[in-house]
Amino acid sequence: MKSRKKKLALLERRLQEERRRVLEQVEDLSDVFADTLYEADGDVSAYVSDVWDLGTDAMGREQAFMLTSLEAEELAKIDLALRKLYLTPEDYGRCEGCSADISFERLWVIPHARNCLLCQKLLEEGGTVAKRGRGAVEDW
Repeated sequence: MKSRKKKLALLERRLQEERRRVLEQVEDLSDVFADTLYEADGDVSAYVSDVWDLGTDAMGREQAFMLTSLEAEELAKIDLALRKLYLTPEDYGRCEGCSADISFERLWVIPHARNCLLCQKLLEEGGTVAKRGRGAVEDW
């Protein structure tokens, strides 16, 4: 079994990969904003003669804005996880709800996870989590 340090190094790389992926998506979405009718450099063909085209264009920009907001939230979560990993590595991978270790498998899939599966499920169902003490879900 790999030591905790080795697993933390793997998870750090995973967080960095996720961060790069999200930044690329944000960059791609920002291109949609740049492609507005008003930034067409005077190209007459860019002016829309149909109100339906204007609506479709506006809808596309709105979708891109919403997706960018979601990506920004994910980026903030990733940055928070990296900050925790660098500043207090003993707290990274520990559930904020019950203080148990979050499984390595869960962290591999969602490296910015802040809660174990049980606490996350309780939160998603509208419940609250109580500190159960520091239990070990996985010895890593």
